Amino acid sequence: MTRNLLTRLGTGAALTTAATLALFTFDASPLDAAPAPPMQVLGATFGLWDLPQDVGSLGVASGTIADASGATVFELKVSLEEIQSPALALRFGTIDGLLDDGSGLAWPRYEVSGDWTASSLIGRGSFKGTISRQVSPHGPTIPIGTIGGRFRDFPLFPNQDGAFAGRWQATL
Repeated sequence: MTRNLLTRLGTGAALTTAATLALFTFDASPLDAAPAPPMQVLGATFGLWDLPQDVGSLGVASGTIADASGATVFELKVSLEEIQSPALALRFGTIDGLLDDGSGLAWPRYEVSGDWTASSLIGRGSFKGTISRQVSPHGPTIPIGTIGGRFRDFPLFPNQDGAFAGRWQATL
């Protein structure tokens, strides 16, 4: 009698376990879900802007790229190179650098490239650029957004950083 009862209990436990496994086996899990579609993100960008001292030297801009809620999406670090200007009152150059998404991963890699222009006398100007993503070391760099804004960096105070502020948008 005891052996017969244990056999029945064992069979019942086995059926219960099998039913539970079947439930989880056929249930869609978050890992099986399709990847999230790309989403449009936009917001503000701001930080420090230090123009190059002269043609051929490098300056730097660094700051934050935030979403509409103010949460940091990227940290910006770009080089500013000045190009010889035909006009004495005008300075202009290129922007080239990286965006750090804070993940600690090398890929995907986010880049910024563009140009800037400024008044030689007061160091006030504007910038615009393209945000691109490279998903692997040998993969293509794909444009995913834009960045632009204004800056001020007084040329009379070369040891004092200026500031920039602007807007950005990208499909992440």
